[in-house]
Amino acid sequence: MQITLSISPCLQFIPDPWFEEVKAFVRSGVFGPCNYKELMGSLEGNEGYGRADYFLIGKDLPSYTECREKLARTISAVTDRFMNVQETYGGSNLFYCLELVSGRWGM
Repeated sequence: MQITLSISPCLQFIPDPWFEEVKAFVRSGVFGPCNYKELMGSLEGNEGYGRADYFLIGKDLPSYTECREKLARTISAVTDRFMNVQETYGGSNLFYCLELVSGRWGM
């Protein structure tokens, strides 16, 4: 007796287009002439722990990317503010700069 499992269309993972671009980029050989079949199988086949993308890399990629972009903007804003304060008050008042930054961003 053979048991067939099917996934409901509402539960099926539909990857973000950027995730597909990343996979195509890896397959292009840009990282060298390695065989990435096993890696790709873990993302889209039934390898690894018995199902594709076991660690939900594709599912988490958009939120991970969004978080990294938000972090980059925050770091840039803090750096800009620090440089502005440093130019205004001179490089000698580091504690004032840190106090200003921590108060402004709630750190």
